[in-house]
Amino acid sequence: MQKYKFQKALSLISKILNKYEDADDTLDLVFKYINEILGNDKAYIFFISPSGLYLKAEVGCTDEESFHLQKIKPMGLLTRKFIKEQSTIIEYSVELANEIGIENAKQSSFVISPLKIKDALFGVLVIQKAGKTQFSHDDVEIIEVFSAVAAYIIKDAELSDVFKLQLKILQENIIEKTEAVHVIKEKNKQIVEANKVKDEFLANVSHELRTPLNAIINSSDALKLEVFGDLNDKQQEYVNDINASAVHLSGIINEILDMSKIEECLNF
Repeated sequence: MQKYKFQKALSLISKILNKYEDADDTLDLVFKYINEILGNDKAYIFFISPSGLYLKAEVGCTDEESFHLQKIKPMGLLTRKFIKEQSTIIEYSVELANEIGIENAKQSSFVISPLKIKDALFGVLVIQKAGKTQFSHDDVEIIEVFSAVAAYIIKDAELSDVFKLQLKILQENIIEKTEAVHVIKEKNKQIVEANKVKDEFLANVSHELRTPLNAIINSSDALKLEVFGDLNDKQQEYVNDINASAVHLSGIINEILDMSKIEECLNF
């Protein structure tokens, strides 16, 4: 049975790649073929932005559910954990689906897979099946393949849009006069300004964190050396943990500052 699933998945993926023309239509095919293999009820693609997750595409939702999901969902603890791990999950997928805003998530089973190009995560593929029956390990592998295909389809579509815009400008021979070029220049300016604000904010926050961290490190060092009196074993354990955590966090902040300085030099 599982061998048949894999063979069918390979066949359908081949169809997707050979038929690929329009990104939206092709994503519909991805959803359709996943359903043929796994018999899921709903599927979603969310994009990750600085302000949170927003719905890019879905299938199987009612108009009311779709409208509810259109709102940008701020990143919660589980979302941040998923972004950090960047791996397909089923262990805490129900809780994450609920955090994303999928209604009645506890009544379904989920597989949530990252959409990424190389190590750059930009979205989430969510597969939902009614009931508590868990997806199998083989199902997860199939979903990971489809998520990789979907990721490249989306990114290829974005690049195609850029190429089409550039070609149109060149063909019309109005590179410096068109509204499109003005928009592109304005967007580039906004990106540069946003990066500058981000770097300044990062540097300022990092500097502000160093002062209290140094105080924590120095105080915990003094406690470790029992300058102010003897500590029992439990107190010594806690002080060691505090000191080690503070030193580790200080190292992370120093790395952030170093990266910020490197970026400033490159931009200069």
